[in-house]
Amino acid sequence: MIGNGVANLVARALPAGAPAGARDEVLALFRAHYAAHMDVCTRPYPGIVPLLEELGRRRIAVAVNSNKYDAALQRLCVRFLAPHYAVAVGERPQLPKKPAPDSVLLALRHLGVPAEAAAYVGDSEVDVETAKNAHMPFIGCAWGLRGEEKLRGAGAELVLSKPL
Repeated sequence: MIGNGVANLVARALPAGAPAGARDEVLALFRAHYAAHMDVCTRPYPGIVPLLEELGRRRIAVAVNSNKYDAALQRLCVRFLAPHYAVAVGERPQLPKKPAPDSVLLALRHLGVPAEAAAYVGDSEVDVETAKNAHMPFIGCAWGLRGEEKLRGAGAELVLSKPL
């Protein structure tokens, strides 16, 4: 159910025939609960911080892009990834969600990097499609959300089994 933003997650989780307005009510409850507990059982995958440190040593700019709502993404990135990224772009009302390329292109503009000089690293079918829509090469993370088989099935040509 994960992969297209929290509103879609809630809509998918509700049973068929849920009353009108249930999605908005559950979404509000989810957001309130998540705001208070988002860092419970949350941490970077093993090897990610050392990878980000190495990218920093090599002066390779890093941006974070997510369908997670932006306030939550900002808080989590500051807590777990700072100072290893230059910009984080989450779900924002004015931006279409991934797989639309808008949020990725916004991050690239902030970095001052053209899409053809960057790579999109992700762990889901939505990420594969986002990279295609942004005209960027894709690097799949088999240790993440979907695994190698799903990533290759979505068209990923390069899938890594570990961060370093």
